Amino acid sequence: VDAKPLAAGEIWKLLSRLPQIGLVLECSAETLVSDHGLEVTEAERLKKLCGAATAFTFEIERLEESGIRLLSFLDEGFPSHLVDVLGTKASAFLLVAGNIDLLERTGRGIVGSRNASQEVIEVAESAARAAVRHGDVVVSGLARGIDRVAMSAALEADGEVIGVPTEGLRRVASGNEIRNLVHEGRICLLSPYAPDVGFSVGLAMGRNRFVYALSQSTLVVASDLKKGGTWAGAEEALKG
Repeated sequence: VDAKPLAAGEIWKLLSRLPQIGLVLECSAETLVSDHGLEVTEAERLKKLCGAATAFTFEIERLEESGIRLLSFLDEGFPSHLVDVLGTKASAFLLVAGNIDLLERTGRGIVGSRNASQEVIEVAESAARAAVRHGDVVVSGLARGIDRVAMSAALEADGEVIGVPTEGLRRVASGNEIRNLVHEGRICLLSPYAPDVGFSVGLAMGRNRFVYALSQSTLVVASDLKKGGTWAGAEEALKG
């Protein structure tokens, strides 16, 4: 389709202008312009995107075969608190795998540096076990270091985890350990990114805000002083 997909901000802006999102499917481009005040180029772009519905359906089916579900802001189970916290920075569509009921539980984020001392690791493990004792879900970025330590400690304590990876979900969910946890219902993987995307610093920073938004509170166990992704993510969360 010769039309650029809508970014999250564009979707939220469109929702504020239309009484029902279904009008995009029901109305012609001309009606979207005349009755709802859209620009001509905007309306034409939307109708072109609607024309890709068949290909979109096939891709959803392929994802489901991999155990991945597309969750939209219109679906039951979509974590509405993401929108409450992130506003127009929240993704309108998420890819999820595993136990989505965990998204309704109280989340406790535990984050920190990739390289950590034994003392710092023990703090992360203790915090994860405490979260489990209180019936909360540990929210992790799944990165090497403190994120993985917190996840492992929560699971060893018979708890559950929400994982927000930087890489695409199809890549992450293909590993044996994660796949088994998904099947057991002990983890929910959530991603705002394409299913096969690789790591980048930009995606890692975007991932951080989802970890904070899914958590009622977040413990930064350790961070480099005024540098690195952990520091930047914590600063952004405090400003938000």
